[in-house]
Amino acid sequence: MRRAGLVLNRDRVVAALRGKRARGAGASAGYVLTVLAVIVLANFLSTRHHKRFDLTENKAFSLSEQTIKVVESLPREVAVTAFYREAEPARQKLEDLLAEYRYHSPKLTVRYIDPDTHPGETCASDRMADLFASIAPQIAVPVLWFYAENDEFIGPRVQKLWFESFRAAGGRGELVVVPPFPERRGHGVFAARAGVPLWTAAVAGFFKSQELALPF
Repeated sequence: MRRAGLVLNRDRVVAALRGKRARGAGASAGYVLTVLAVIVLANFLSTRHHKRFDLTENKAFSLSEQTIKVVESLPREVAVTAFYREAEPARQKLEDLLAEYRYHSPKLTVRYIDPDTHPGETCASDRMADLFASIAPQIAVPVLWFYAENDEFIGPRVQKLWFESFRAAGGRGELVVVPPFPERRGHGVFAARAGVPLWTAAVAGFFKSQELALPF
């Protein structure tokens, strides 16, 4: 009798455990289905009722209503080229702000150029060359084009391209390229104190070649 009781009790215990497991599995399945339903509903609402929030204290990434209207009504494609190093702290802020602009218009595209990895590369160099060619006939005076050879934003190829396009269209002037300058990898030659003798000498020589007297 004891053995039979043990067998009966064992069967009851197994049945009870199986019932608990089944109920637990059912509860887990129900929980998973609930989570999936919430995710699906959230995605549905986000696509139907998309809302962006600016949580910065001074609303740094909020555009005015007038700005939004201008961006939304862009008549053609607009390309923005931003020169920022990958590690610059301000780059993330700029990316967030430009993302806000792009949100309001699919016609706005953004391109980032790191001067460290792409030195001398400029934005829309060919379009700028066309622009210089288009205004060349309207400029009656000769123009001095002055660059440092290692300019991190306007490299030697672009320097020559712009000047030659200007001159081929009837513009008059002179291209002066000084040796590599350390300040801001060449782009700071005008602002740096060490660059003053370089560009003032170029200006003096240019005035002399044009038979013009310096006013100072």
